[in-house]
Amino acid sequence: MAIDRAPWNALVDDDGSNLVGTIWNKASIKTVLLDPTDAALLIAEGVWVDAPVNPADFTTASGSWTITAPAVSTFAYRLSGKTLQIAFYVTGSTIAGAPTSLDVKVPAGYVIGGRSLAAPFNYFNGAVGVGWGLAASGTTIKLYKDILGTAWTAGTAHVTFVLSAIVL
Repeated sequence: MAIDRAPWNALVDDDGSNLVGTIWNKASIKTVLLDPTDAALLIAEGVWVDAPVNPADFTTASGSWTITAPAVSTFAYRLSGKTLQIAFYVTGSTIAGAPTSLDVKVPAGYVIGGRSLAAPFNYFNGAVGVGWGLAASGTTIKLYKDILGTAWTAGTAHVTFVLSAIVL
């Protein structure tokens, strides 16, 4: 995010007489330079932002994955350069059918670029397990029960992950 230069551009140079131009004091330096710089650096450093929980953003190709907002204790993201990290933790979601992947819509309208990034994640779906999360091109993260594509079991699922993806 670029720093807003409107306050800076409104400054008037002195002609050398010390009688004209913008007076610099602590308050104007804070307002014109420091506050906008701090705001830009916070975004660049990747501050975690809570994503809204919309149950329609959690789907499957077959069957269903039902999530309610109260069951989601963490759904947040942060951007550092072109790397988007997404953190997610849900307890008590419900799977119907036997989907091979649980799909999470990438928050905030970000689109994942051409690189696929995969990472393990933890879940409980009848038993504790380690799944495989894949952030491929597009707007969906796919959560596989394992690298073999074993179908998820109908019933309760708890899922937690932190995944990274390169965004456009």
